[in-house]
Amino acid sequence: MSGEHHTFAPSTPFASSPGGTASEGRSQQRYALLAWLAWGLHRLDRTAMLVVRSRGEPVLYVVCVDGRKMPVLAVQHGGNWLFVWGPHSGIRADWTPATVRAIARAAV
Repeated sequence: MSGEHHTFAPSTPFASSPGGTASEGRSQQRYALLAWLAWGLHRLDRTAMLVVRSRGEPVLYVVCVDGRKMPVLAVQHGGNWLFVWGPHSGIRADWTPATVRAIARAAV
């Protein structure tokens, strides 16, 4: 990740595919955010699994040092996207190395 900074435009419409709905667009945006996060964690030598159930939203599970799986969600709040992994734990999904490191540190 060495100094890379990726910007994310939350207003980018993902529902532009034929027949796509706003809800599907948000789901695709969640998936894109979580896939990016999974790759960033991979680059830090951390294991993560992105799960998309047939009737549900994408969830990223980060494997903790003791083997537990910490769920991370991408949620939209007040026009911003956040990564949330607990009732009081979250960070803005701004696609920076600092974001990835914060979540890696939380998965201990």
